[in-house]
Amino acid sequence: MGCILHIETSTNVCSVAVSEAGQNIFTKEDLQGLSRAVSLGIFVDEALSFIDSRAIVLDAVAVSCGPGSYTGLRIGVSMAKGICYGRNIPLIGIPTLEVLSVPVLLYHELPDERLIN
Repeated sequence: MGCILHIETSTNVCSVAVSEAGQNIFTKEDLQGLSRAVSLGIFVDEALSFIDSRAIVLDAVAVSCGPGSYTGLRIGVSMAKGICYGRNIPLIGIPTLEVLSVPVLLYHELPDERLIN
């Protein structure tokens, strides 16, 4: 896929990123734990301005879908849905636990028998 806007609000860190052809080209994050509602709006506005200034077409929005902070997830998903609805582009839900497990799967050998099927 081409250009994707990524939104993460399930943890204490609120972040927005833009990737194109699998490469990160823009990132903003709030490590201070300020209001996600305030930070997210500013970050998304900056990301969309960045995309528009480079005449890039936004192809989709990816958003963390939990588990995580209930209020944070509602803020992130609502913002993502609004952008997708307004631009008529796909919404991609990213399960937070699966993303957090990727380093374990990549760098550790797992037994043939799985504990959870």
